[in-house]
Amino acid sequence: MKTKSVILVTVIGFLLSSCYIGPGSPLLSGEDADIHVYPFYQSDTLSESDVVKVMLGDADKAIIDGVTVSKQDYQEIHLGPGVHEVRWNKTFGFSVMVEPSMMGQFSKTGRIKMKPGHVYKLRADRTHGHGYKVFLWIEDVRTGEVVYGDKKP
Repeated sequence: MKTKSVILVTVIGFLLSSCYIGPGSPLLSGEDADIHVYPFYQSDTLSESDVVKVMLGDADKAIIDGVTVSKQDYQEIHLGPGVHEVRWNKTFGFSVMVEPSMMGQFSKTGRIKMKPGHVYKLRADRTHGHGYKVFLWIEDVRTGEVVYGDKKP
């Protein structure tokens, strides 16, 4: 009887943990995903073709021109064109044998000239094992060009 209870609790826990459907949910990764946009400009001042879009992508959060935006709340930020100070953070999990805390948070900050009508994505990746390296970069989604930082080779 004890074994059946343990199995039942495990199954219920698994089902409940995979039922979240909201911003950032893996179940909402297709075209029907509900993307929450942080409008960083007055909507009556720019036409749609002049708006700069920044996708949080791999970032946990971004700080743009001093305003913090969490990926849990917003997946995309709309800005006016021009130079913006962008800082983004990414937390990686590690094996305890590689990183005793089992977590590492990394960030990158830069002043980036963002062009009207372009879509940028905040990216992060790392190598594995001892001596790992972390890469943080901003990519122009349309061209694939790295506009800031270093892409993982």
